[in-house]
Amino acid sequence: MIQSGPRVDALFSGLILLEALADLEVATLSQLADKASLTSNRTFRMIGTLVESGYVIREGNKTYRLGPKILLLGHRCSKTDPLMRVAMPEIERVACETEEAVFLGVRIGLRQVTIASQAPLLGWVPAPRTQPQLPLHTGSMGLCLLSFAPEPVVKAVLGGPREQFTKTTLVDPNDLMHAIDGVREQGYRISTDEFTRGWTSIAAPLLDRDGLAAAAVAIGVNNRRLSKAKTKDYIAAVKRTAAAISARML
Repeated sequence: MIQSGPRVDALFSGLILLEALADLEVATLSQLADKASLTSNRTFRMIGTLVESGYVIREGNKTYRLGPKILLLGHRCSKTDPLMRVAMPEIERVACETEEAVFLGVRIGLRQVTIASQAPLLGWVPAPRTQPQLPLHTGSMGLCLLSFAPEPVVKAVLGGPREQFTKTTLVDPNDLMHAIDGVREQGYRISTDEFTRGWTSIAAPLLDRDGLAAAAVAIGVNNRRLSKAKTKDYIAAVKRTAAAISARML
């Protein structure tokens, strides 16, 4: 992890604890301590402060979940973040045109994070409850973010452990490098059954001035609804949308 200045350990531990609770959704104190790799005493003190400040809710059965202040922060971020402001209208248009779910994701470290999604007729919805964070080697959005990431990130993913979620998840470094070369050449990625069986995702990267991926746009579609014609249309849609957002962000 790259640090831009001195780290405040207490604050860092609190943020790690919030991320752990976000992954677990509902958890006991011991589950949180294990997930966050913190001692029980430190977890107890941290969670007490977070409960008192409204960022965490303590249930009657001694479990914890994220509190309403987290929603408030997320809402304010979506209103002020330049990427969200520019991307939301474009992605909404694609969801209406394709009648499929559309996702916006960014890279944080060695993981892809879905920051928003658009479902047809439902409007903007939070990132998926299941696995909002995934390794970069998984799925079309992750491959797009990885393919246009700084070289140290690519080397770290190729040289590190890679979890296999399904039979088609790319875990072999040669296969993964071949996929990266394909994304760099074509400007998009199609992934079928790589994380969830029965689903295909089609994604394109949003590139910044340096040619690095600032984000990625993906369409998720059930394999039974996907035809050759739709695949061609969806590739064009994500590439067009990514280019439009990138142009407005530059």
